[in-house]
Amino acid sequence: MSYPVFNSVANELSLPRSVRYCSFNLYQECLGMRLSQGRRLELIVGACVILCSKLLDYPINLKRLCSACDCSKSDLFRNLRFINKFLKLKALISPEAYVSRYCYELGLSEDDKTLALKKLKRVNEVLINKSSSTRAAVSVYLAGRASYRKLSRVSGLSKTHLNNCVKKVFN
Repeated sequence: MSYPVFNSVANELSLPRSVRYCSFNLYQECLGMRLSQGRRLELIVGACVILCSKLLDYPINLKRLCSACDCSKSDLFRNLRFINKFLKLKALISPEAYVSRYCYELGLSEDDKTLALKKLKRVNEVLINKSSSTRAAVSVYLAGRASYRKLSRVSGLSKTHLNNCVKKVFN
């Protein structure tokens, strides 16, 4: 079949074994259900990687995934919704996982990470309607160890959006 497509995307993203295994099984299920007909296989693989990373609480960088699959975010999420319509999977990544990833990518210490996790409790109370990645980025900023620019680069959120959310927390 088209397993080289899956392997090339998974290798480029350096996925952990658990996410790779789950994604591969989901990918085979999609092929078995013939959900790939008329769709690019890279988009099917990308959607499977997103679903499994959410199921296993593994944060993934969407820009890297889009470049690995050679597609846009809108194409990727269109296929994700299509696949999810048939598979009916529900999963969310916790903000704690994003805090860990952001602290790692910014080179922050364990103490900084612990402080950001403490700040996350307050941020979760105030920013109920915001995404997990936004809440995590705001809590890392409030821990006081990262600038808007660095957080924006790591999280993929705009500096203005982060600034507005921080203002909401202080009000």
